[in-house]
Amino acid sequence: MAWQTPVTDRTGEDIILRRKKAFCNAEDLNRLEENCQWLGEALEEELQTKRWARTDFPTSGEMERVLRNIAGLRAAYYTRSTTPATPEAPLNTWEKWNEAEMILGDIHSLLTANRETVPRAGERWSGEEIGVI
Repeated sequence: MAWQTPVTDRTGEDIILRRKKAFCNAEDLNRLEENCQWLGEALEEELQTKRWARTDFPTSGEMERVLRNIAGLRAAYYTRSTTPATPEAPLNTWEKWNEAEMILGDIHSLLTANRETVPRAGERWSGEEIGVI
């Protein structure tokens, strides 16, 4: 499973003009679920996820589960000061979808940046106490 770039730029104009990204479908649900799964595995968090088919109908219980996964991941790792709070159920507006995907994107970017930190002189950051030299 590979990380998928979140869609965070939906607007009200997308709804009015009936653009593809204005409508929630199995592709959007699967991106959200798979990104949760990717982060869950990376952070060793146990999550319940689902693979959505085009014919599946998302119930309020399923969407609440997705939001619980996002809230759990948000609590399990660092976020930016600009990272939105986990949206409240129901996940039924473009703003809430943007926020949900922004949270996952922020956690992913911080996690990958931290993994790419290269030790210099045996330290990953300054201020580490190593004794008297």
